[in-house]
Amino acid sequence: MVDLEAPLDQCLDQISSPRSSHASILAALTTLEQLLARSAADEAYKHTFMALQLTFQYNCSCRLLPFLAHSTLCLQQLANHGVIDPSNYEEIAAVSSNVYLALSLVQGLALNHTETKVYLGKAHALHTLLDLLLVSRHLPTSKSSPQPPLTSCVLDTLLCVLVDLPPSLRTFETANGLQVVVKILKRAGTPREVRMKCLEFLYFYLLDETTDSALLQRKHKRSGSTSTNMTAASLLYSPAPSTAAPSPRTPHHPHPSTPFPRKPPRLFTPLTPRGDKLLDPETPSTKHRKTPAHLLILNRPVDFVPLSPKKRAHEQDDTLINEVETEFFVEVDDDTYDTGVISPTRRTTEEKKELLGCLLGNVDALVEGVRKAGVWGLG
Repeated sequence: MVDLEAPLDQCLDQISSPRSSHASILAALTTLEQLLARSAADEAYKHTFMALQLTFQYNCSCRLLPFLAHSTLCLQQLANHGVIDPSNYEEIAAVSSNVYLALSLVQGLALNHTETKVYLGKAHALHTLLDLLLVSRHLPTSKSSPQPPLTSCVLDTLLCVLVDLPPSLRTFETANGLQVVVKILKRAGTPREVRMKCLEFLYFYLLDETTDSALLQRKHKRSGSTSTNMTAASLLYSPAPSTAAPSPRTPHHPHPSTPFPRKPPRLFTPLTPRGDKLLDPETPSTKHRKTPAHLLILNRPVDFVPLSPKKRAHEQDDTLINEVETEFFVEVDDDTYDTGVISPTRRTTEEKKELLGCLLGNVDALVEGVRKAGVWGLG
């Protein structure tokens, strides 16, 4: 079995330590990148590396997110909203180099490890990436630099995290992610390369999530059942990658996952009869006939099942990004864009256009412009 525990432990400790220098962090991130790259080419390395991601001590994303959050604060102080002291340029370059490498690792982990991708789609992880996205717009860019702008790198990371995961997209919407991307797109000093990356991201966002949804659900169920069997102990101590998820175990796991999509419709069917049973048993007939007027609405048939969760639409998340100014945006009404509710449903392109239209106006013109520009070979 490949021994990766020692190098992983050493690298992650260097990244997490508040006493580590920029050079030592860069060396640790470079070693992690080499380990991840080797796991993509070597099956034994991949088997062990991905198994270690299921443990607390060796999980890379749990260490990289706090590092990115700390680096964001450092860059925010050094950039000073675009008014940069010349003496800070060297420090900004050192921190940015480490952030580039950390984001590259996050992208690789998200694309190669399903559990990490789901974890990175949670609210706190997306808040970290969106905070970094906001700070990156104030950083200096150089045309002679071989690296793309940091803003483009963050947008690429968001693409890797959000692709094929509608629940993460709903969290992204709730975190005001659309406002952040549109703000950077409309900012006067945004480089053309970054504008194109914003358009590319918005085009990705507008893709229909309901197309072949059944196929995607089956795919996620299979990956979910496999990942359930892939515990750290079973993977680390199995003799070969092919035995990491034995076939006799798999039939036991699809059953707990399959009731999940069927459960929500049943939540609403027993509501009306159950209300009658809760009435006072002493005078059932009078209670039924003399229902108060303000409760008569409860007897109406429910035409749209997911309406009830919208009662929480006014609960604003105080931890969301407060730096987003609204001067570039159309004022968003709560009935049009609910920032306090994570919708459990998939959205169609038309539904997304309606949301994005509150910020951009003519979304159809944006889509047509992206196609003419040839983004993703669409021209």
